[in-house]
Formats: sequence, structure tokens, C-alpha cells
Amino acid sequence: MVGQPPDPRTIAVARSHGFDVAPRRARKVGASDFARFDWILAMDRHNLELLQALRPITYRGHLGMLLAIGHDSGAIDVPDPYFGGPWDFERVLELVERGARTLLGAIRKRVAISDIS
Repeated sequence: MVGQPPDPRTIAVARSHGFDVAPRRARKVGASDFARFDWILAMDRHNLELLQALRPITYRGHLGMLLAIGHDSGAIDVPDPYFGGPWDFERVLELVERGARTLLGAIRKRVAISDIS
């Protein structure tokens, strides 16, 4: 829900790994985000489809799946842990951290290429 904080289990797992996500609040992605961000990433295919429907034809950034960046095979959806147990929240954090490391590498490559050009 828009304006709501993360699930308490998300807050607890993130905190146990040194992240403070408690101040975060949910919000909807809007058309203006495509003018604001070079990278817009979905956690699952359903949300990617919704984002693709919002995408302006002039958007030149990267719209895709977080786990698909630099990934050749296997699952690319981050599962929703809501109906699971603590392990499911740990797994989501693990996947997001892996995706973030890969994303950072992709951004660094893109910046290095543009510095050369």
C-alpha cells in the first residue's frame, strides 16, 4: 500500500544484515520516473509488464528485471516472501543483494564506456 512501511519481517531481516529500511515507504512508479531514472528494475515479471505499459516511447534508460542483469539462465523473479517464513525473507535479501552487486557492475561498465567515448 502506498505510504506504508516495509513488512516488520523485512525490517527485522534487513536490520540483522546492517540495513535500516524502517523509514522507507511504499510508493507507485509513475510516468515521471521514466524522466528521472536511467534504471528502472522490477522484481518479478508481472511488475515488469506493468512498468512496460507505463514506459514512454521516448524512454532510453534500462527497464528490466533486477536479476536478469548479467544473468544467463535460471530464475530471474524475486519471490514474494509475504506468506512465507523468516527464511523466505532472508532469501529475498540474498537475491536483492546479488542483484545490486551485478547492477553496480553494469553501471560501472556503462560509465567506463561513456568516459572512453
